[in-house]
Amino acid sequence: MHDDLPFQRITFKQVGSHRSDIDAHLLFEVLAEAVAMDLHEVSGWRAHSSFVPEIADPSAHLACSAAHVYVDFWETASPETGWGFSLWSGCTESDRFALGAVVSSSEDLVQWVKPLSEEIAGTLRDAQIRSCWTRSC
Repeated sequence: MHDDLPFQRITFKQVGSHRSDIDAHLLFEVLAEAVAMDLHEVSGWRAHSSFVPEIADPSAHLACSAAHVYVDFWETASPETGWGFSLWSGCTESDRFALGAVVSSSEDLVQWVKPLSEEIAGTLRDAQIRSCWTRSC
């Protein structure tokens, strides 16, 4: 990640799914790589994705660690198919600095997560511009 960012790690937690046919590990890998590429595209930040086994279990999620952004995401089915997401800088409700939703209807996994990854990257860029990583600013 970029040295002047308040975070050095982004982790993902899926909190709702309607498509049981998707391999969860593949979904996380595709989403993490897409967000890394989109962060570079929209902001010039250098990012890479990697699998860290010790935090793969949702109960070991690092929501409260320093220099960390925590992404909850879920699938939506109505009124339109797509994704919902929230971005967190810590553990309390006041640490949720973004809540959003995007429409995505592609059957191709990469194209299915693309609107979500683009929105997450853009939201992170906007938070950096505003220096706002909490709900109240």
